[in-house]
Amino acid sequence: MIGVTGTDGKTTTVNMIYQIMLVAGIKCGMISTTGAEINGEKVFSTLHTTTPSSYAIQKFLSQANKEKCRYCVIEVSSHAIDQNRIGGCNFRVGVLTNITHEHLDYHKSFEEYKKVKESFISKCEQQIKTDPRELSKAMVEALKESNINQSFNRENASLAVSVCRLFGINDEEITRGLKTFKLPAGRFEFVNMGQPYNIIIDFALTPHAFEVLLPEVKKITRGKLIHVFGAAGDRDRAKRPLLGKIASQYNDIIILTRDDNHTEKLENIISMIVSGIGNKNYIIELDRKRAIEKAVSLANKGDTVLVTGMGHQTTMNVNEEEIPWNDRETIEEIL
Repeated sequence: MIGVTGTDGKTTTVNMIYQIMLVAGIKCGMISTTGAEINGEKVFSTLHTTTPSSYAIQKFLSQANKEKCRYCVIEVSSHAIDQNRIGGCNFRVGVLTNITHEHLDYHKSFEEYKKVKESFISKCEQQIKTDPRELSKAMVEALKESNINQSFNRENASLAVSVCRLFGINDEEITRGLKTFKLPAGRFEFVNMGQPYNIIIDFALTPHAFEVLLPEVKKITRGKLIHVFGAAGDRDRAKRPLLGKIASQYNDIIILTRDDNHTEKLENIISMIVSGIGNKNYIIELDRKRAIEKAVSLANKGDTVLVTGMGHQTTMNVNEEEIPWNDRETIEEIL
């Protein structure tokens, strides 16, 4: 068993390890934020959670065992560690992507959050952390065909490569896996319907994710960068001004809107983001569809419309009610 934990990059890293193993002809299973698979077949989709319940995990592992899987790679959240959802799972390898500002509503302090992550890694037989030197020239080139040569995805790839090498997969097979790798839904995902500007969907919802994503998006933007985002309610409030501050440094137009607000007033969430924006102009449109429509209406040739926070999700939590929602489907409908 391989467990991947960290603040950002978990889903992509898990999917990379899994897809490389499949290309190498190895039977394996995967549980991640975007769903669970066994030997390339979807088993279930997850809903607003990174790591499912202990019951769901054990049921999945039983099925993977029946399908003669040799390995299983699981995305491990700090909540799952603290709540012992992964109890009974003996991890051969623990992978740490990074530890940055997130979930302080639950863990109360960054030190406690870090302590929980490290408690998982320390119990694994072997630990792997990012080392960009792990990638060969051929692997870097493979990432450029796959169109995932962003700095943060190179870091994710280096972790995946380290894990696969540990289990005896040779560099030629790893390179082949990277060449055919497809990013999970809602991760640096382009929507192309013939419009003369970029539209990108990404799950980024932490200050660190903004810090690594926005410069990469800026690189491929010849015109304006128009960013639509919000923040989840009843969650880490301390990060909201930081999101506003970082967004103001890179974006030309900021459009603030609804994310999963749960029980918290949407206006309160938005005002905390605004407190970090400073003198930069911004637009508030609480309806997420209208916010995206506004962004599209402002976009011209060479611009980029970036929509973050919801990623792959197929529902949005509005006042504790799950309503159907998907960023990509909404954007396609608008276009």
